[in-house]
Amino acid sequence: MSATAGGFFGARFWMLDLLAAFRPQLAALLAALGLLLWLVGSRTAAVLVGLAGLVNLAVVAPLLLPVQHPDASGSQLRILSHNVHGGGDERFALVTAELKQTTADLVLLYEMSPRWIDLFGESGLPFSVVHPLEEADHRRIMVLSKRPVVAAEPVELIKGSRSGGIAVDVIFDGRPVRILAVHTHAPRDARSAALRDAELAAVRLWVSRQEMPVIVAGDLNVTPWSHAFRQLQSETALLNSQRGFGIQPTWPAGGGPVRVPIDHLLHGPELSTVGRSIGPSLGSAHLSLNVALAWRPAQEPGG
Repeated sequence: MSATAGGFFGARFWMLDLLAAFRPQLAALLAALGLLLWLVGSRTAAVLVGLAGLVNLAVVAPLLLPVQHPDASGSQLRILSHNVHGGGDERFALVTAELKQTTADLVLLYEMSPRWIDLFGESGLPFSVVHPLEEADHRRIMVLSKRPVVAAEPVELIKGSRSGGIAVDVIFDGRPVRILAVHTHAPRDARSAALRDAELAAVRLWVSRQEMPVIVAGDLNVTPWSHAFRQLQSETALLNSQRGFGIQPTWPAGGGPVRVPIDHLLHGPELSTVGRSIGPSLGSAHLSLNVALAWRPAQEPGG
């Protein structure tokens, strides 16, 4: 039960924020424990444990409850986002085999090997390499597109940091949309957790400065129940594409019941998520994320 309470204080201590990552697991574990305590006659303890389980379920519930989405028959912008965790030619072959089958309009890859830039040019895939154009780019983020790209530029989240993002302007149904592909630090210790939070704060600032509809996608190294993710949503108009599609955990790929959702796509209220699924890992520690978006009819409110 202390883990349930501690998860609400992640802004004060980074390790408490890690506890918040396991809200679904805590809900299931406490429900099972509460039932066991009830069956053996420890009714008071069972009620307390059950209440703690309900708290975790209440935090997770917004992702599980149905959301009304627009008719999926209209035009869609399909995005595939995947932290491929580098790898050599064999890993590249797995990724390209998957991309030959994908219906995605945009592919966002993170931690890609610099050699892949040349290999993609020889792959014959129906995508143009939007970014990077040279192996020296330290962000190791690759953007591939089937759609017309108006502009692409690196985004420095923290001055001097080797992490960051790539902003790409794409024309979708005759309207421009700006997509930020970003990979933040993993919270392995207090310093890296603070860096991740600072990067997400920079993303919030970047979003606030945009004058066109925005999509933010990538390996954010944070779950929806973290203080940093909640702040990202509360201080912007961004909507979580997970809503109504369930937990869909992406990391670690082989983690089974302890896998958590740290790969995300958020979008402005002008758009709506009409499809969302996780795909294969292709040898990575992350599962891939597939999201289909549509323009929200003008008369509909955001949500």
